[in-house]
Amino acid sequence: MSQSDKNRGSVQRRRVLQMLGGVGIASLAGCNEGGNGGGDGGDSGGGGGDQQELGERVPEIAIEYWANIGTSSTLMENSLNQFQNGVEELGISLNILPTDFATQNSNAFSDARRSHLQYWTHSSPPSRLDPDELVSQFTADRAGADGANPANYANCEYTDAAFAQRRATSEEERRELVNSALGTAAEDAYIIPIHPRVTTGAYRPANVEIGGTGDAGLKPFVNPYVFFRSTPTNSDTLRTHVDPQLLETTNFPTSTSPTVTAPWSHLVHSTLVEFDENYDLQNMLAESIETSDDGLVLTVSLRDATFHNGDPITAEDVKFTFEFISDNAGIFPTATSPPYESIEVVDESTVEFTLSEVFRPLIRNTFGRWGILHRDTWSAAVGNAGEFDFDPIIGSGPFQVDDIQRGSFMRLTPHDGHPVHDVGHNVLLQAFADNESIVQAFQNDDLDMVSQIGPSTQEQLSDTMGDSVAFVEQAEPTGFYLYPQHPQSPVKFREFRQALGMSFNRQQIHDIVWRGAGEIEYSSCVFTESHPWRPPADRLGQFTDDPEGDVEGARELLSENGWGWDGNDNLRYPADADLSPLWPQGENPTGEDFPCLDENGEYAGGN
Repeated sequence: MSQSDKNRGSVQRRRVLQMLGGVGIASLAGCNEGGNGGGDGGDSGGGGGDQQELGERVPEIAIEYWANIGTSSTLMENSLNQFQNGVEELGISLNILPTDFATQNSNAFSDARRSHLQYWTHSSPPSRLDPDELVSQFTADRAGADGANPANYANCEYTDAAFAQRRATSEEERRELVNSALGTAAEDAYIIPIHPRVTTGAYRPANVEIGGTGDAGLKPFVNPYVFFRSTPTNSDTLRTHVDPQLLETTNFPTSTSPTVTAPWSHLVHSTLVEFDENYDLQNMLAESIETSDDGLVLTVSLRDATFHNGDPITAEDVKFTFEFISDNAGIFPTATSPPYESIEVVDESTVEFTLSEVFRPLIRNTFGRWGILHRDTWSAAVGNAGEFDFDPIIGSGPFQVDDIQRGSFMRLTPHDGHPVHDVGHNVLLQAFADNESIVQAFQNDDLDMVSQIGPSTQEQLSDTMGDSVAFVEQAEPTGFYLYPQHPQSPVKFREFRQALGMSFNRQQIHDIVWRGAGEIEYSSCVFTESHPWRPPADRLGQFTDDPEGDVEGARELLSENGWGWDGNDNLRYPADADLSPLWPQGENPTGEDFPCLDENGEYAGGN
């Protein structure tokens, strides 16, 4: 039984199961509920139709959203008004807080409790096609004041499954554990999906024969196959825009953004394996990868390939790359430290990875994330990884850097020593200050393609350019979500999160934000329908099946759990609701309340 259920006494679970689509009752057990002081000091009178005793008035709900990240900020703003309309019918008032990206993230990761809900979205670089990153970020050990859990969500049943999927004895077992973790979280209504992410790219058919879009769409810095399989027709150069962050440093592992590290790892460098445009995993610099029966030894055989200066890519370079990245996981924000026992060079083209425990994300995530580094160049960074910068740039990828102007542009030319990708054109990546400048450059024929444009920009380009522009639309494996900041009231209560997820008009948001493109999301899941690791529908349930929302059902759910409304239709807590936080602000959850954690808040293993 959850902690909040203990706080209030018996909860009628029939309605909970009905609203969540009949997910197994065993999953109702969890260790993430409880309460925080979220009242506004109001009196605790009655006011419901049956004059039941009620608690404090539910305070104004604060929502932070990223206000300074271009198209995504616009999409958030366009949807929040519609969300507000539905939620206020529950007798709740909202305070929408524009917040810069860095501040909001800091508020979440320090458990600052500046808001009850945070509006987030996740890009979908190739590494996130493995489930580990977006599943592991919600584990209980990452919640609290010095964590990295964007919702500060803590549930031991979820956490146990999320850790276990890394050590699964087979891919089948791993998939079942991922399904179990995400099914538990969905029943807990751990996040509230608002609308999908739809990649819309535009290109000039007269300038480029577009290719390599597949299931990933025209989003070249997430899907590098657009660069590999598109061909400029009016020149020898494919011209597009780039995030200025990509050109700030050549020490790309220091970037906080996986969409910045991805082009360096897949264009200028190459990985051992790589997801193609249809999300299929392909060998790249690895000719083969053999895994022992116990999953502890992985033997990588390399293809014949060269770095941009002509040096052969050897097992020594592979060993150096993964030891260097792992040793500097505290400096490189998107790096992890897999449980390597050793990385040994067998011969010039064979390297053996021995693990102290099974680590299933190693191939898709780690091998697929990091391009192989030129050891003789990067060895100068050992002991100084965060400050290192290099020139010339010697990569292992299908493109080599011909010229780079920090913060301005990078010109790439083909590398004929790549074993897989045979490209015959140059690429010019140009940085722009804002989206308006990108669109203007495209309209002026200074760019051949642009990506991540919003519906209004698509309409503008269609109206002004006519047949000289074409578009590629594709739903992404991730979406836009509201993340409850779980330790505090009222969002710590499961039925409150469920009611929020039931109440708003998804169809209206979908039509306004995406003009109907993509699919409406009804389940509490970080993966959308296009993600290869999304659980089956019967493992997730739904907030509602009504695209226009179900305010009546949401109010009924709250009422059945002891909530009510005063004479002014203001929502009030149950009379016996414990509003104390799940853990004190400034601290971390510990084993005292979460048995999967030790006294310091570290994961203590399954129970």
